[in-house]
Amino acid sequence: MKSVKLAVCLLTLSLMVAMLLEMGCSHHKIRFSGFLDDYSQLAPQEGGQPDFLYRKPGVDLGRYNKVMIDDVVIWYSPQSDYHGVHASDLQRLIASFKWSLHKALQSKYKIV
Repeated sequence: MKSVKLAVCLLTLSLMVAMLLEMGCSHHKIRFSGFLDDYSQLAPQEGGQPDFLYRKPGVDLGRYNKVMIDDVVIWYSPQSDYHGVHASDLQRLIASFKWSLHKALQSKYKIV
């Protein structure tokens, strides 16, 4: 059960990072993309961190010993002015992100 909860947290993080990457590639800074219905629980971050982050209150990640890394999915906004990213570039971005997560977590968690 612990690995399922952590997987959900990591999936949420993955989606947020994918959204931030998409926003960072645009010509104008988008505050919120409309992906979430409620942004009120996202906390501003500083110093090289994502702009905003959600952490479930009371979660102790030290209790977990396994991590499931789901595939990253990138969604374009229908209102986006630009959809010109090549599929091969997106695949490389997704593979790189998943590899980076695996590398960062493998010393502390079993990847399942």
